Amino acid sequence: MPYRRFLAFNAAGGLVWASGFTMLGYAAGASYRTVEKVAGRASEIILAVVVVAVIALVIRRRRKERDTPGADPSATSDQPPRASAPEESGTQ
Repeated sequence: MPYRRFLAFNAAGGLVWASGFTMLGYAAGASYRTVEKVAGRASEIILAVVVVAVIALVIRRRRKERDTPGADPSATSDQPPRASAPEESGTQ
Protein backbone atom coordinates (compact mmCIF):
# COMPACT_ATOMS: atom_id res chain seq x y z
CA MET A 1 0.00 0.00 0.00
CA PRO A 2 1.43 3.38 -0.91
CA TYR A 3 2.34 5.52 2.08
CA ARG A 4 -0.03 8.37 1.17
CA ARG A 5 -2.98 6.01 1.01
CA PHE A 6 -1.99 4.43 4.32
CA LEU A 7 -1.61 7.87 5.89
CA ALA A 8 -5.08 8.91 4.70
CA PHE A 9 -6.73 5.77 6.07
CA ASN A 10 -4.77 5.97 9.31
CA ALA A 11 -5.74 9.62 9.84
CA ALA A 12 -9.39 8.90 9.03
CA GLY A 13 -9.47 5.96 11.43
CA GLY A 14 -7.86 7.98 14.19
CA LEU A 15 -10.32 10.81 13.67
CA VAL A 16 -13.31 8.46 13.82
CA TRP A 17 -11.94 6.67 16.90
CA ALA A 18 -11.16 9.89 18.78
CA SER A 19 -14.46 11.55 17.83
CA GLY A 20 -16.42 8.44 18.80
CA PHE A 21 -14.85 8.19 22.25
CA THR A 22 -15.23 11.93 22.83
CA MET A 23 -18.95 11.77 21.98
CA LEU A 24 -19.34 8.63 24.06
CA GLY A 25 -17.75 10.36 27.05
CA TYR A 26 -19.94 13.42 26.59
CA ALA A 27 -23.08 11.30 26.35
CA ALA A 28 -22.09 9.23 29.38
CA GLY A 29 -21.59 12.25 31.61
CA ALA A 30 -21.24 11.13 35.22
CA SER A 31 -21.39 7.43 34.40
CA TYR A 32 -17.99 7.52 32.70
CA ARG A 33 -16.70 4.52 34.69
CA THR A 34 -19.44 2.30 33.25
CA VAL A 35 -18.62 3.41 29.72
CA GLU A 36 -14.92 2.81 30.39
CA LYS A 37 -15.64 -0.79 31.40
CA VAL A 38 -17.88 -1.42 28.38
CA ALA A 39 -15.42 0.21 25.96
CA GLY A 40 -12.55 -1.79 27.46
CA ARG A 41 -14.45 -5.04 27.05
CA ALA A 42 -15.48 -4.12 23.48
CA SER A 43 -11.86 -3.31 22.61
CA GLU A 44 -10.74 -6.69 23.92
CA ILE A 45 -13.43 -8.46 21.88
CA ILE A 46 -12.50 -6.56 18.71
CA LEU A 47 -8.82 -7.37 19.26
CA ALA A 48 -9.65 -11.06 19.71
CA VAL A 49 -11.72 -11.09 16.50
CA VAL A 50 -8.88 -9.43 14.56
CA VAL A 51 -6.31 -11.91 15.92
CA VAL A 52 -8.51 -14.89 15.02
CA ALA A 53 -9.13 -13.46 11.53
CA VAL A 54 -5.40 -12.96 10.90
CA ILE A 55 -4.61 -16.49 12.08
CA ALA A 56 -7.37 -17.89 9.84
CA LEU A 57 -6.04 -15.98 6.83
CA VAL A 58 -2.48 -17.19 7.43
CA ILE A 59 -3.65 -20.80 7.74
CA ARG A 60 -5.78 -20.47 4.61
CA ARG A 61 -2.89 -18.99 2.61
CA ARG A 62 -0.49 -21.72 3.74
CA ARG A 63 -2.96 -24.48 2.86
CA LYS A 64 -3.56 -22.92 -0.55
CA GLU A 65 0.19 -22.75 -1.22
CA ARG A 66 0.64 -26.33 -0.01
CA ASP A 67 -2.22 -27.67 -2.14
CA THR A 68 -1.14 -25.87 -5.33
CA PRO A 69 1.19 -28.23 -7.24
CA GLY A 70 4.39 -26.65 -8.55
CA ALA A 71 3.78 -23.35 -6.78
CA ASP A 72 6.79 -21.43 -5.56
CA PRO A 73 5.96 -20.40 -1.96
CA SER A 74 8.33 -17.41 -2.14
CA ALA A 75 6.62 -15.98 -5.24
CA THR A 76 3.80 -13.51 -4.87
CA SER A 77 0.95 -13.13 -7.31
CA ASP A 78 1.25 -9.35 -7.63
CA GLN A 79 4.79 -9.41 -9.02
CA PRO A 80 5.53 -10.42 -12.61
CA PRO A 81 8.01 -13.28 -13.09
CA ARG A 82 11.60 -12.22 -13.61
CA ALA A 83 13.15 -12.75 -17.01
CA SER A 84 16.21 -14.97 -16.94
CA ALA A 85 19.42 -13.98 -18.67
CA PRO A 86 19.95 -15.59 -22.07
CA GLU A 87 22.33 -18.50 -22.02
CA GLU A 88 25.65 -18.10 -23.76
CA SER A 89 26.51 -20.92 -26.14
CA GLY A 90 30.24 -20.33 -26.14
CA THR A 91 30.41 -19.87 -29.93
CA GLN A 92 30.13 -16.55 -31.65
